[in-house]
Amino acid sequence: MAETDAALLRRWFEVVWNERREDLMEELASPNVVTHGVSGPKDVTRGLGAFRALYRKLRGAFPDVHFTVDEAIGERDVAAVRWTARMTHRMPASYSRGRRLSRTRSAAAGFKLERKPARPRR
Repeated sequence: MAETDAALLRRWFEVVWNERREDLMEELASPNVVTHGVSGPKDVTRGLGAFRALYRKLRGAFPDVHFTVDEAIGERDVAAVRWTARMTHRMPASYSRGRRLSRTRSAAAGFKLERKPARPRR
């Protein structure tokens, strides 16, 4: 049985973020992935290369970031998750360096025929 869209999105957070498996991005996401709001409400990345650069920047600022997927649902070609991220700010010369943060947000993804996230967004 094929992996459901909700399970695939849950797996993305578990392996790419929590296990730090950047090498699995190509397997789990479309090369044309478009993300919205990853590092701010107006932030948009287009393509896996642009997302990878943002991923590395965020991992540098928050090297211990850990995501918990609180809920995951999917219907037809859309899946959504509600997640909580816990992390410590590590950017040098930042007033919040060393500060522990926790954020709860949601993400949605539209899926193409190849069953990879095509449009993750907040």
